Amino acid sequence: MLRRPSIKGSHLIKRIVDEALDILEKHDPPHYVMICQNIKLINATKDTHKEGIEVFALMLGNGKVLLTNKLYNDQQRFTPQYLAGVLTHEAIHAIDERYKFIYQANPAKRERIAFENQLLALKLVKAPLWVIDETLEIQRQYVKKLGIDFIAAHIDEMERKR
Repeated sequence: MLRRPSIKGSHLIKRIVDEALDILEKHDPPHYVMICQNIKLINATKDTHKEGIEVFALMLGNGKVLLTNKLYNDQQRFTPQYLAGVLTHEAIHAIDERYKFIYQANPAKRERIAFENQLLALKLVKAPLWVIDETLEIQRQYVKKLGIDFIAAHIDEMERKR
């Protein structure tokens, strides 16, 4: 039986996470199943940094995702559609860590796959165009800070094809 991740946080956080899972279940069943199978706990944290970079969520390992206050304190972004993309992205990292496919060996490939799944989920849940555009820009900035230039070029190429 498929089980949703446990959710820890305020009533608002629990409601938005549940709504994000609801829209994924309805509009993007494969990513919904992927999240349910690989993320066990979604929790709120005040931490916003990973490797010195501000992020919306952190994958801790063992199927635990932390939503940062940068996301859940932002009324414009803490929406079911936006969160659907974020959870999909983190589920890719959960799979990588769980099965050790590409997690440590190739961070560039890991980010590209997580990014592509996040964008697909955003499109399937009918996220507003600004969310998709912003996700492209956030990803471009993130990968440049990590020094993964070929992904930045890949993002530019995807934008040209849109």
